[in-house]
Amino acid sequence: MSKKKPGKKQTGKEIIKPAESREAVKSVQEAPEEQKAEAKADAKKADTPKAETAKQTDPAPAAEKEKASPDGETKADNEEDWTTTENVYERIAKRDSSKSEPKLTTVHISRERREAAEEKAPAPEPVSQSSSGEKKYSGPPLTEEQRRRIAAMENLLDHDLDEVRARRDEADLAARKREEAQKKKEQERLERLKASQKFREQQEAHAKENAKLREEREKEKEKEQKNTRTTAGGARSHGTSKVRKNAVDRSFNSNVIELSFLRIILAVIVILALAYAGLFLYSRNINDAFFNSLAAQLTSQNRLVTDQSMPYVPPASAGMTADEKANKSLELGVADSDYDGLSDLLEDEIGSNPLNSDTNGNKIPDGAEYMTGNDPTAPANDTITDKLTKDITVGTEGLTAVVKGAPISADISVEKIGNHSINGTPGLIGQAYSFYSTGKCQEIQLTFAYPVNTVQKKGYNENALSVFEFDPNELDFKQIPSTRNDAAKTITATVPDNGIYAVCDTSIMMQNGKTQIFFVIDNSGSMYSEKLCKGSEENDIEFKRLDFAINLIDMIGDQAIYGAGEFSGDYKNIVAISDDRDKVKNEISDLRNVVPPFSGTNIPNAVDHAIKEFGTINAADKNYIILLTDGMSTSDNPTYDQTVIDTAQKYNITIFTVGLGKNIDADYLSHYASSTNGQFFQATNADALAFIYEKIEHFMSYNRVELEKDTGRTGFIVADSGFKYQRDGLGYNNFRSDFAPNGADVGIAGLISDYYTGALQEKAEGYTTNDGKKIPGYDISGITELKNGKVDLKDIKVEILDSYGKYLLMNDKWEFNNVKANLLGYTPETRDFIDNAGLRVITAPYEFKAPEETDIEKLLRTITFSQVRSFDRYECVLIDSSYTSGADKEVLNMIQWYCYLPYTSNCEIYDFGYDGDYAFEALVSELSTGNPAVVIYNGSALNAVRLTRDTKDPMLFILDAYDSNSPERMTKIELRRSPLYTNDHSSYQYSATRNGTSSPLQIIIK
Repeated sequence: MSKKKPGKKQTGKEIIKPAESREAVKSVQEAPEEQKAEAKADAKKADTPKAETAKQTDPAPAAEKEKASPDGETKADNEEDWTTTENVYERIAKRDSSKSEPKLTTVHISRERREAAEEKAPAPEPVSQSSSGEKKYSGPPLTEEQRRRIAAMENLLDHDLDEVRARRDEADLAARKREEAQKKKEQERLERLKASQKFREQQEAHAKENAKLREEREKEKEKEQKNTRTTAGGARSHGTSKVRKNAVDRSFNSNVIELSFLRIILAVIVILALAYAGLFLYSRNINDAFFNSLAAQLTSQNRLVTDQSMPYVPPASAGMTADEKANKSLELGVADSDYDGLSDLLEDEIGSNPLNSDTNGNKIPDGAEYMTGNDPTAPANDTITDKLTKDITVGTEGLTAVVKGAPISADISVEKIGNHSINGTPGLIGQAYSFYSTGKCQEIQLTFAYPVNTVQKKGYNENALSVFEFDPNELDFKQIPSTRNDAAKTITATVPDNGIYAVCDTSIMMQNGKTQIFFVIDNSGSMYSEKLCKGSEENDIEFKRLDFAINLIDMIGDQAIYGAGEFSGDYKNIVAISDDRDKVKNEISDLRNVVPPFSGTNIPNAVDHAIKEFGTINAADKNYIILLTDGMSTSDNPTYDQTVIDTAQKYNITIFTVGLGKNIDADYLSHYASSTNGQFFQATNADALAFIYEKIEHFMSYNRVELEKDTGRTGFIVADSGFKYQRDGLGYNNFRSDFAPNGADVGIAGLISDYYTGALQEKAEGYTTNDGKKIPGYDISGITELKNGKVDLKDIKVEILDSYGKYLLMNDKWEFNNVKANLLGYTPETRDFIDNAGLRVITAPYEFKAPEETDIEKLLRTITFSQVRSFDRYECVLIDSSYTSGADKEVLNMIQWYCYLPYTSNCEIYDFGYDGDYAFEALVSELSTGNPAVVIYNGSALNAVRLTRDTKDPMLFILDAYDSNSPERMTKIELRRSPLYTNDHSSYQYSATRNGTSSPLQIIIK
């Protein structure tokens, strides 16, 4: 049996009923009568004498026994049911009484539970006897079955008693805690009572003292009244009493005043301390703000050193060196510093002021006077005023503009627009033109020379020709009254203002044609896996070209009807042009299950067959071929190419060409597109196809795009390389190194350009720059990601560049509050990182600029001892290529190889401020062939991405560019075009502005 726990002694006839015992009682009470009878019979057979003995010796009255029996049953009713266990109760009661345990009067156990315990109980040991030979229990001998049942009952009762005692102990503990809490509460109450009593006693004493004082004052007052007419001696006695009273009052008041004064002083001290602490914190905050700004400048690649990565040198056409320009305070990056139309060099020759657009002060620009035969240096006179107007005739191929009543100061331009989407409008003849004047004109008359052969080839009605104006807001053409000269084959119209104008066939412009799109999909072996086609480049093994076509159909929807064909060496139709979009998409998707042909890439043959798929073409229809290929054409037949292009032009079919991968001929595909008023798109890999949807959508909206969301400013795309900075950038910030201490942005931009267009070489020999610098070669053949060109450049990891990037992101790199010997040094934590990252610390000069501060801030820094210390040198880091090896070494060598390439004869540099026409034409050409061209702005290299012309101001262009100094976003450069007059001809210069700051802009052509 288990060891019993000591319990609290109880008095009286308390019945202990644990939870399980209550269940046991209930079980016995609810037992059927036949079970009770059976139990009584068993008890009588086993222990009849014992029952009688117990009956004789039980001191309890019969009434109490009956009362202890549950549910009104008497002891006689259930006595025999417990006879077999009575010895157990007696032994337990006797043992417990020696341990001061309460007497157990009745414990009921259900029959089922008793039987379960008996089954689990082990067989009892033989009954032992005492030394006197007497048994340890009274009554007749027990049977084996009875002993087993007794052992089971003892175990079960021990368990119940243990639980009862445990619960009783918990109740006793809780009672003791309540008793202690009550005592503590009573003690606290008594203490409060004592304190209250003491307070009352103090008040009573105070009241008694006050009463005593009042009595004394009353007595003194009475005494004073009695002695009013007494002798002087009595008066002196009264005065002495009064003085004594006043002295007491003054002493009391003095104590009060002294105590109040001390409190005031203490409060003032606390307030001053808090104020000083607040001022100190505020001073530290404004210093921290300045330090954070300074740290950003020191970390920024453009701010690390004063030198630029590619210092600007004016071209030979400038006629003046940079020093000569600087000495005359002329603008470095443009030929005409005051934008009056005369170059600085020409104004130097004729004696006009190159820094004043109106030298003689007659309110007419020097260039306008010079072009009208007047002398801009002559004194102002009444013959030339700002009201003077003149008829001006300007023109270009195919258009002449006669402007009447134009002020001579106005700049007037007429030019062809490069918007292929507008020029490809059904019914438009030739090209659309832009007319723009900076001054208000009385009348603008445009005369178009329309090409008769184009009219005849396209089947247009010559008698229905008219001038139309393009509305950039409505994206629609509006007819203008026109006069046709059949003999001269010209048509003339008076137009209201600046805008875009073209000659169109009225009968076609008034029709609502349908839009037809036909996909021509390259299905050559290079698109399939190496397993299916040995030697395949695996450009699109996941068939994303098919997803591209299907998704484009979903994007355009029911605005068009669709068809498709596939090609390699031969052409095969997939599905005819149909308005059943689901059928077309299913047929295109089934191309995945076709066994791939491996017989070349015959592009002109595929386009020729695609043109025939359109059948009968209405002149008002918009017809598009979208050609998707991953390789160069295996058909080397320029004549056939031109025949196919001519046929597309005849039926007004626009061709979009999409080059997938690196092994494409961008110039070839771009020629097909531009010749048919289409557009070429570059997709560096199959994943990049998803970015072309937006480009095609822009094209079908006349290439109009939003430039500013807040103002609603829009523009027309002039040229777009298709470059996406989120995917096609390097993925690393510009960095300083031993071979490029002022930043490697030139090398990064050159690498990006060649990787994007597929021109990156696996190996390159070293070379010597124009000034004799030896540049090592590189070998990236061991770097799979770079070699195959299928991985986005941003996803290529370089360990040393990762370390440098982590350095740039570190906060609190410098100890601004601990400048020593005018040197701003790194914190110990920064030093530890640099030492473990393969970087090298150098010291660079820095021209410190103190923070702007008000008089209050000056005073604040003085009284809080938080002055900002200046420095003229600071610690910075660069990548030491001598520390690198393996892939890191080759990547750095490759970037170095591109860094110095512009300093060789392999590259040409065009300046937008001096060679504006050539530079602008080169930029458009590079972007149109899918090349993010390398441009130099303010000495830093960027990749030009897209060129857009402002809708309202055709003299303003927006160049979107990728800057490795800020690779997380695109940057915008505004190009403002202005005329440049010379002795023999006129051209344009372009001034470049970024974030409100003007700087020279150049383009590098390799």
